[in-house]
Amino acid sequence: MSTFELESFDLGVLASKLIQYAEHKPTLYRASVNRIHELEGSERLEVPHDRLVEVLTEATIDPEVAFELSTVTAKATGDSELPVEILSSLAEEALKTRGYGALRQIDAILTYATLNQVYRFVYSGPRSRALGNQVRVRARAALRSAAAAELSAAMSRCPPVVSDNDEELRVLMAVAWVPARPDSGAHLRQISNYANAILAAAADRGQTCSIKVIFTFDHSIIKLWRNFQADNPNTRKVIDEALTSRLPSGCEGRLSVDFHNPSAFSDFGDYLDSVAGCIAAFNPSCVMKWYGFYQSIYFASGLFEHFPVIGLQFNAGNPIDMHADLLLAQGDTRSKALDLVGGNRWRDHVIPLDVFERREILTRADAQMGKDDVVMVSAMTGGRLDQAIAELTADEARDLSELFERHPNLHWHLVAAQDPDRIKQCRPELAMPMNQGRIHFVPLLPDLRAYIAIADLYLQLPGMRGGGMSAAMAVVEDKPLIAFSGTDPCNFLPDETIFDAWPDYVSTLSKCLTDPQFSENFARQQRRYLTECHSSKVVGRSLLAHIAEATEIAKIRRFQML
Repeated sequence: MSTFELESFDLGVLASKLIQYAEHKPTLYRASVNRIHELEGSERLEVPHDRLVEVLTEATIDPEVAFELSTVTAKATGDSELPVEILSSLAEEALKTRGYGALRQIDAILTYATLNQVYRFVYSGPRSRALGNQVRVRARAALRSAAAAELSAAMSRCPPVVSDNDEELRVLMAVAWVPARPDSGAHLRQISNYANAILAAAADRGQTCSIKVIFTFDHSIIKLWRNFQADNPNTRKVIDEALTSRLPSGCEGRLSVDFHNPSAFSDFGDYLDSVAGCIAAFNPSCVMKWYGFYQSIYFASGLFEHFPVIGLQFNAGNPIDMHADLLLAQGDTRSKALDLVGGNRWRDHVIPLDVFERREILTRADAQMGKDDVVMVSAMTGGRLDQAIAELTADEARDLSELFERHPNLHWHLVAAQDPDRIKQCRPELAMPMNQGRIHFVPLLPDLRAYIAIADLYLQLPGMRGGGMSAAMAVVEDKPLIAFSGTDPCNFLPDETIFDAWPDYVSTLSKCLTDPQFSENFARQQRRYLTECHSSKVVGRSLLAHIAEATEIAKIRRFQML
């Protein structure tokens, strides 16, 4: 059977055909989609806006089919992408006619309809990545607004922010989800470190403190549907144990973990009620929420309406929102002067750093490192390391290549980098050391700290956003960490070991390679600073001060809203 004729069609017929093919004849479905994709340049059929909305809202379809359908209709109508106005109308119409039962489906359509645009920008530099994020954020605005309104209505039954005689500090830590890797998941460890620091500091001053970590699974829901972690009971056990097994002495039982996965509810309204009920019962004194890929997106405005909110960045450069009284920067705040809501909500803070223990003892032979090799390590997952290398300028890449020429034993191990061909294509200046086998592509490791321990230094490139835990491992292993300003390690390095200009950066790297005493002193200075300034006790006291300030700001904010 051939694909159906597409030169002249009714959109409703096209939608029903594609749905039918997707469900029962995947090969024919794919052929039909490909045929539509071939229609570039042919005469387009004008499809009314309201008809497009009607077809997409009526279809009960798999998310991937929704993506194909929205992409196909865009191509069939001559549009390279679905306009934001149509996406917003789509969400609003579905909510109006079908209620919260449609939320997940519409979220699927919105996400997949814009995902191709987002990915188009991912490897095109910081400005284009921000544009891709903006497309996704705008497209889902209507959906978030509806969910936030429902949450706000439920939260209106909550008690006041903090009563005058309430001596217990209750901190709600809100996050969509984190990878359940108890021995290597930096995000899970970071939440644990913050919780432990607050609990220990409160205990030191004799204050009762309780912390609830709530996982709402409401960011990138479509990805979560395809990720076993969202519904796997073992995941909950791993996360719960990782957060509760390292509590400070005397704080046992003071931290609880709640999971609210939308896919576990038949109706999205029930999901919202479940989350709101959990928050209301806990009645937090303050909310700490994380930005970045794992941020909770549906509940931001509702929480801000009722509670003091502190926003934290998981990684340097994470986009922020207006729903926070204070912002704690990952990295320094020198580039944070511009705030979305005016004034300055940014606060310098030191992050609590309790890095992963070394669980293995590796030798250089185990890691395929030569006995006389001088080994630099860089590590970052999710294609971000590839991206950071691709973003180097030609002169910067040439400087690194010249280091390989001057140091015949120099090797660079790229942990979790994914695409050697792309790196070589984007940065041909590095082709020589790559062809010589001196730039190594190392898979994700079960014990990164053990690997760093047998290397010579750690390189944090200017474009590396994230990777703070890996860099901290290098510091505690007494390896010099060469870091650029604005990156995550700036939060736990002394200012004199952070570089704003590339010539200073590469000059220090070169000196570490040629002067062992300088390298040792450089690493010792970084280790001493981290140890003295980033202990749980020091950080905990500063976090309690931030909570107190956010509480006062929220009281004024709420009074002004009356």
